[in-house]
Amino acid sequence: MRKRIQDAAETITQETGIDFKKYDNPETAEKIGNLLNFYGMANRYIFQTMIVSFIVLCSICYWFYTQQMNLFGIVLFFSFGFFLCIIESVLIGIMRLVGRSVQDGTDLIRYLLDLVLHLHTDLVGDGDQKSRITVSQLFCGLSYSLLIPTIHQVIHRELSILAKPVSIIIENTVFYFTRSLSAMIELTEKSNKRIDKNGDTDHSNRNEDLEDQNDTAHINVAQLLEDIRGKLDPMAESIGRKVSAPARLLFYLVLFIGLPILFVIYKLFL
Repeated sequence: MRKRIQDAAETITQETGIDFKKYDNPETAEKIGNLLNFYGMANRYIFQTMIVSFIVLCSICYWFYTQQMNLFGIVLFFSFGFFLCIIESVLIGIMRLVGRSVQDGTDLIRYLLDLVLHLHTDLVGDGDQKSRITVSQLFCGLSYSLLIPTIHQVIHRELSILAKPVSIIIENTVFYFTRSLSAMIELTEKSNKRIDKNGDTDHSNRNEDLEDQNDTAHINVAQLLEDIRGKLDPMAESIGRKVSAPARLLFYLVLFIGLPILFVIYKLFL
């Protein structure tokens, strides 16, 4: 797991005084694992892309052979083309993998929001100073200390060679999700507090018993999280473009450099 995520987890733990890792359990790990299918996803989006590219390259080289192209030129074209296909196939696979990881990340965030509501209910029920911890802090704490470390463990258990790149993609996707959503939740919480203060013109709310106040807090948080759920899909598209941007840029750069070289080889040895 990347150091910045570990640092963020330690910071939120110090701020809240909550050990979020204690909420880790086999059921949570199993639920997260079931939402992800790393092995099939990695094979389908990377290795199969390589196979298709290899078949296309062989077809082109065979066509060169039928056109009586110089044998050395065919070998040179195939060698460089094969190297180019590997790079481009991996980049295409990564971009498709990002799209899938965003979908899985969205499902994981929805599950995380359920955990946030459950944890908030427990803290409010305790009636101690921890009940004043914001929903945004709970969301970040569970994501950095529970969700992302569990994803890291699942990836390295299911994959071997591709564990590191897939881990970087998925963890970064969830990390960007967490930062964006936590900022949105924090902004909404501050707005709701201002409304509550402006609307508190009498003492009726102060006379509510503790149970009624807890019920009100639970309803407010549930409504807040439900509103956040409705904004996940548009945010997922934006995050997907941001995460896949380096691979997309490198793809076009390699294509821009590689195709002219292949064309020169073709012209020299035809």
